[in-house]
Amino acid sequence: MIKKMCAVLICACLCFFAFVGCNDNSDSEIVGKWVPATANINGETVQYSDLDLEDGSFYFEFKSNGSFSASIAGIHESGEYVFNDTSVDLILDDETQKMTYDNGSLTYAVDYGNQQTSFTFVKQVNN
Repeated sequence: MIKKMCAVLICACLCFFAFVGCNDNSDSEIVGKWVPATANINGETVQYSDLDLEDGSFYFEFKSNGSFSASIAGIHESGEYVFNDTSVDLILDDETQKMTYDNGSLTYAVDYGNQQTSFTFVKQVNN
């Protein structure tokens, strides 16, 4: 009788840990829509809102299934991503670009017209 109870208890524990492991989504902290907060252009940081750009024309949205969509200057793209705790690899048409992740913000760097520019994104809070 004690052996049966131990066996049932062990099976229950294994099922519990398997269930918890399946629901663990390490990507959850980046899942959602990210909007730019600041821009750093050649070493000078400005608020993104001060750039007088159209709202909604620049964002990244990460889904829990490993896909993302983005709008960059109004051009819409989609692809896959891999979250690595300190970075996000964006995979788009067999090309990979990297965003850095630190303390709840994502940074996307580009070289535009010989100017090093980076944008810092924060997760959009839905009201």
